[in-house]
Amino acid sequence: MKTIPRKNLVMSPLSATAATLGRSPICVSNLAFAIGIAVSIGSPAVAAPLNGKDSVIGDGSGTLPSLWEINEEIVVGSDDFGELALSGGGKVLSAPDSTAGIRLGVTSESSTKKGNGSLTVDGEDTSFATSGAAVIGDSGQGFLAVSQGAAVSAGSVVIADHTGTSGYATVSDGELTTSGELYVGNQGAGALMVSNGGSVLAAGNIYAGYNNADTQNSNGASNRIEVTGAGSIVHTDGHLTVGNVNGAYMTIVDRARVSTGLWAIIGNSGAGAADVFNDSRFDVGGELSVGHNTLGELRIGRGGIVTSQMGRLGRFSGGDGRVSITAGGTWSNTGDLTVGDAGVGRFYIEENGLATNVNASIGSKSGSEGYVSVAATSPRLE
Repeated sequence: MKTIPRKNLVMSPLSATAATLGRSPICVSNLAFAIGIAVSIGSPAVAAPLNGKDSVIGDGSGTLPSLWEINEEIVVGSDDFGELALSGGGKVLSAPDSTAGIRLGVTSESSTKKGNGSLTVDGEDTSFATSGAAVIGDSGQGFLAVSQGAAVSAGSVVIADHTGTSGYATVSDGELTTSGELYVGNQGAGALMVSNGGSVLAAGNIYAGYNNADTQNSNGASNRIEVTGAGSIVHTDGHLTVGNVNGAYMTIVDRARVSTGLWAIIGNSGAGAADVFNDSRFDVGGELSVGHNTLGELRIGRGGIVTSQMGRLGRFSGGDGRVSITAGGTWSNTGDLTVGDAGVGRFYIEENGLATNVNASIGSKSGSEGYVSVAATSPRLE
């Protein structure tokens, strides 16, 4: 497995011994810290609600230490609004051997108010590093923003964990990495937006629409990944699924890139769609399956490029895979292309679109259906 780079992270920090939280210093070791609820130091809980904004700033002018080493989970926005902002070289990181993580937006069963938590990490040499999970929208609303050269890393990343929740993560000229899985919408509605040269790197798999959810966005999918602008990238060493159980949408535009070490699926058991436009790239390290068990759509145009080792449209019975290549778009397979494997496949090439592969088959298995249309100005299927 490839080692994921972690720039701007402190590898051998000095331990912070106290955190000034408004009125008095509180020992950081063995701390269960929450913004928006009481601070618990072991037992019992200390009534010190921290509603509003707290900060970690490199020059020490924030409400928390400029280098904050944590042993226990941080909860931001529990049954209320809470914001934790890192800037100016401020750093938060897990203590050695700790699996402490962070949850943004937590709502208790008895609460009449939804939790709303925000984490912003901004500026060069500013970082948040946890070996535990980063949950953006646990049982409420969560927001993560990484910008201007800052870095966030976690053992796993979940955007919108439970039913009825929402999570929104933006990475703009910053870096978000995980040594595990990345979920964009577990049971809630999640969004991942990468722009301005931002990077999202996952050693594990990436799922958009992992489990059932109860809301939909304007694209008809509950979850979405949007990667825009030159130098912006989303990469997984594993596989990528857009529309695992719930619907999901992915767009790659304006010279951005998405890449996988293994295979990719668009439309597994949840409807999935992907657009690759404006000189952007979608590079799949293995097979690309469009319409695996249900509807999947891939649209390539305006100089967009897709590469894969093998392509299948309508992989299994019930799968409905649709691919259109227009306006100078390209799909290049180093292996074979199957249009209608055990399901239904529809393949359209027009307006200088190009598809290359070793062999192509249409309606491969008994009961499958395959349709290919090559039309308009200089389209090519090779």
